[in-house]
Amino acid sequence: MNGVSTYDMVLIRKHILGMEYLDSPYKIIAADVNHSNGITTYDLVEIQKAILHITDAFANNTSWRFVDAAYVFPNPTNPFVEVFPEVYNINDLNGNMNAVDFKAIKIGDVNGSAAPNDFDEPNEERSGDHLELSIKDEALSGGQTYTLDVTSENFQAIIGYQFTLRFNTEQLDFQSVEMGELPNLSEANFGFRRLEEGVLTTSWNNDEPTSMDKDAVLFSLVFVARQQTQLSQALHLGSDYTKAEAYYETGELLDLSLDFSAPSTVNRQPSTVSITPNPFKASSVIGFTLPAAQEAALFVHDAAGRLVMVRKGSFAKGYNEVRVSKSELPSAGTYFFRLQTAGEVTTGKLVLVE
Repeated sequence: MNGVSTYDMVLIRKHILGMEYLDSPYKIIAADVNHSNGITTYDLVEIQKAILHITDAFANNTSWRFVDAAYVFPNPTNPFVEVFPEVYNINDLNGNMNAVDFKAIKIGDVNGSAAPNDFDEPNEERSGDHLELSIKDEALSGGQTYTLDVTSENFQAIIGYQFTLRFNTEQLDFQSVEMGELPNLSEANFGFRRLEEGVLTTSWNNDEPTSMDKDAVLFSLVFVARQQTQLSQALHLGSDYTKAEAYYETGELLDLSLDFSAPSTVNRQPSTVSITPNPFKASSVIGFTLPAAQEAALFVHDAAGRLVMVRKGSFAKGYNEVRVSKSELPSAGTYFFRLQTAGEVTTGKLVLVE
């Protein structure tokens, strides 16, 4: 699994669909996970099984392949047109071998994030952003069945994610996963092999960056409580099998966590948000109502998930406005905003036109 992640699946899927081709013969060889001398959806199936720990190895391939560095591919867009040299013969090993060179290709890793040895740091670009999934915390009673809805208040311009979900098998008995509103999500995106250990793995990706409303249910988990317990004490998100991370379209990584939210009566009144005009050419006003005077922050991301604008300040009880001007945004296009107050996080979309 060195360097292999859900983001590699995003890039391989784009190549298969003709949306964005892999730009080197070495990446194409890395994408040929099932060693069929071509790239197909079966390669994606093999990678996902490995990410979810359904399988422990690539059945028809080695973890690394090596190509003589001096070799010139006759057709770089199809390195399989002829058999490329993967063996270098040395006769009479008597002198300096510095002229011998090879390219090492990590199978399944098309974005070059593998660490070839223990001394190298993984080649990862961190965005500094954080994707937070949420489940409402509650006290569970033994013998009762609970359907736990997974939501997110800041699921904006996300093209993929993966993580490990651990549950205490003495407290919870896993029943099933129910699909929600997240596009292209099915049971194939979950790994059930280690349920007896209290481990559920998941990996999801989409062709285009996806944004979800904060009230949208991404998916639901169904458990039977074996004994009385607090949900937040029995369920945890982590990286012990499938590493917890999410991705923008650019490949930048977001940290990923699970928040157990509980309804509160203090300042939880939803703010009313209006966007006028939208789409806009010169400026747009985001209006919102607060139940009490408090700090608030507006974050605006472009379609690739890059943070392009931040506005923070103190706002009065009642109606408030934040104006977003054309000059504050890089270019015309679709943007996603996150309005964060003491009581809630509200998301929405802005469209700047020429």
